[in-house]
Amino acid sequence: MTFTDIKTAVLALADDPAITDVQAGIWVNANYRLLLRERDWPFMVGNATQTVTSGTQEYAFTGFTSAISDFAKPLRVWISTTSTSDKTILSPINYEERNIPGVTNAYYITPNNLSLGLVPAPTNSTNVVTLDYLKTTTDLDSVTTTPIFISDFHWILVWKALMNYQFQQREASDEFRAQYEEMLASMIRFYFNPQAGTTTRLNSGSNRSVQVGTSSPFTTR
Repeated sequence: MTFTDIKTAVLALADDPAITDVQAGIWVNANYRLLLRERDWPFMVGNATQTVTSGTQEYAFTGFTSAISDFAKPLRVWISTTSTSDKTILSPINYEERNIPGVTNAYYITPNNLSLGLVPAPTNSTNVVTLDYLKTTTDLDSVTTTPIFISDFHWILVWKALMNYQFQQREASDEFRAQYEEMLASMIRFYFNPQAGTTTRLNSGSNRSVQVGTSSPFTTR
């Protein structure tokens, strides 16, 4: 469904001439942003790499491959060598903790949210740092724009907008809420239940590779 399709469905089901296309769009986008932050959805995860430089502690997101322009927050960071598959998961620390003596295998995000810092600074120029991150949200803003997730679940935005409408009218409908909650549960199952496959990811607790479903965004390079 396009942004226009979603708004049209909201207006049709509400069947209230007092609701404008603009109002329906405001409800849809407000709920779209909330939904995208409901979970760390796989479709909202970005991934980028950067070869480190000896003695350099901070790395601008624009220098990563691919350049990061939609960073919201980090999910996982690790260092790997170019000659082996060895990977070391880095622990997150606050920016103010970057110079504490004895801190190792750690990373931080600079206050401007534009760079990744490594602790300690690398001592070689061959290792590669990989960043999995959560992307920023972008509103639906044109007639042809479609939600970032698959079309099977686009109606979730319609049901949620209709809940907003009924709240504004000081009414309650178990039907719209039930439709929304059922679709949200289905969406969570679809995106987070492991599926059969051979994708591997790093076990963040022990630096071991484990077999997981193909839906995992954390695949090894």
